[in-house]
Amino acid sequence: RPQSSPNEGFVRSRRFRTSRAEVMLRAASRAASFASRRAALSSPDKALFADAWAPLAPCIARRARDAPARRARAFAADASSHPLLSDHPKRLEVASVLHARPWQRIAIPSLVSSVTTTQKYPVLVDGVSCPMAGVVDPATAYDRDYAHLKLLCDHFIVAPPPHGTTFFTTNIGPLSMRWERHTEVCTYTFAREIAGGDETEILANPFGEAHVASSLVPKPWLRSMPGGVVSATHVCLVEGDPADGWGDTSGDTGGDLRTASRAPSSPARRSGGASSAEQETAVALLRKVKPLFNHSEVITGSSLDRGRFRAYSDWRVHGDGFGRIAIHHRPDDARAFVSSAAGKATQRVIELDKYRVLALMGLPFAQALSRTVDTLNEEMMRVMDAIGDAEKVSGRGSEPSHSLHPNAQRELLSRLTALAATAQKLSAIAHDRFAASAAYTELVNDRVLFLTMDAIPAVPGMASFLQDATGPGARTCVAVQRRLDKLARSAHLTANIMQTSLSVEQHAQSNENLAQLKATATTQLTMQHNVEGLSTVALTYYSLGVLGYLAKAASGTVGLPVAPEVALGAAIPLVWVAVSAAVRRMKAAAMAEGGGH
Repeated sequence: RPQSSPNEGFVRSRRFRTSRAEVMLRAASRAASFASRRAALSSPDKALFADAWAPLAPCIARRARDAPARRARAFAADASSHPLLSDHPKRLEVASVLHARPWQRIAIPSLVSSVTTTQKYPVLVDGVSCPMAGVVDPATAYDRDYAHLKLLCDHFIVAPPPHGTTFFTTNIGPLSMRWERHTEVCTYTFAREIAGGDETEILANPFGEAHVASSLVPKPWLRSMPGGVVSATHVCLVEGDPADGWGDTSGDTGGDLRTASRAPSSPARRSGGASSAEQETAVALLRKVKPLFNHSEVITGSSLDRGRFRAYSDWRVHGDGFGRIAIHHRPDDARAFVSSAAGKATQRVIELDKYRVLALMGLPFAQALSRTVDTLNEEMMRVMDAIGDAEKVSGRGSEPSHSLHPNAQRELLSRLTALAATAQKLSAIAHDRFAASAAYTELVNDRVLFLTMDAIPAVPGMASFLQDATGPGARTCVAVQRRLDKLARSAHLTANIMQTSLSVEQHAQSNENLAQLKATATTQLTMQHNVEGLSTVALTYYSLGVLGYLAKAASGTVGLPVAPEVALGAAIPLVWVAVSAAVRRMKAAAMAEGGGH
């Protein structure tokens, strides 16, 4: 039938594309559901299930693998069907950032395991071990991480994401997996929902080796993860006990970071400020959670999401290589979206542990670098003392003199140049690591702010416990960076000053040499003129002698009108002039041939 309006065809086509994308999404979900149910079957049932699964598996896996591309094409077709709008080339890319990494929904109760790895290893630079400074080709590092992710997906018969993806979520057997890759690290998060029948047994020992979420992942796959582990955490998410004294959220900070970070650790909250009932409740509460952390001496706790959750941790690495965090959900919580809130709180607490490790990664480097800076400063002072002593000695006499031999001066300049180069190299390497530590420290503060951490009466607070370490660590990195930059500038400036002094001295010596050469040239020129005069006299004398013999011979044979002596005396001026002219001509010819003027 004819369209009733110009936009009706566009609306119908858009609805058709949207419904088609939803069908593709449901097909992918069914494929993942089949895979999870197959993994949960017993061995006899698996054999029966395999016969029915074999003809369907390639088709469903292919449709699940191609579903993201089909959805992208459908949405791209919707976007390209706006004839009146001309989008900026980066509009869709920027708009999709908000939905690039959605929160993971986690049911209560659940067990969560998170592992963060990096392929950057320590590098020894001038005797200082710099963490995460190993240069790895980004493409090679990504290929390793992607190949390892694909290996896990193939094990659970799940379609892997396209190559180039940096975020991926899926269900693998009884687990929900979240994979995200950042600039320096790669994080796997596995969540396991606890079934009703197994709840009592598992929650009696939630961090046991057979109960944690990572126990359902193949151990050879865990052992072969690319790079090294920087953070690994087990999280136990359960319903809280009404007898734990939840009450109202006292000490609500209203989202103020400074109050959130300091209120839990104030002495009034920890001791004198808490009532006896609150202290008894806190003692009973800590006695209840201590077995989860192997009875650690220091256990911190905070209220999260304005009293909706409570989190406890000792922030230690236990014997299995994992840290432990227990999160209790408020039993009388009547607010909606519990699984979303639980997933958000769990992820942020995991990120809190991950980023505090990365923030403190620069602290050992700063401490080792501080000792190196002290050594370089001592070398700098020795060179400066040598230069100062030389200046004092040279200024005692009325005439300028140089107490240091040029070779000694060149040696000092070489030491200064090497010192400046070392300081500059360490400063460049330290700047990157310290800048990363500062950024991770800001992320820790952001997570504390996002979690809206409040105090649990008479319990040491999480925020203050973490920030009491990350804050001084960040300031130490900044202080060492400033010292290193100052040393590099001082060494460079001193080397420039000494080089300038050597240049001035060389110019002075060159001027003295030129003056000596000028005096020598003047003396040589005077002597040359004298020699030329003597040469003219000698040539005139010998020429007259030759003419005398000729005059005497002519007088005895043909006869001369005058006596030979008179003829020789009259010829002396003529011979002198002729000899002088001949000498000048020879000198001019020699100078013209040699390039003189």
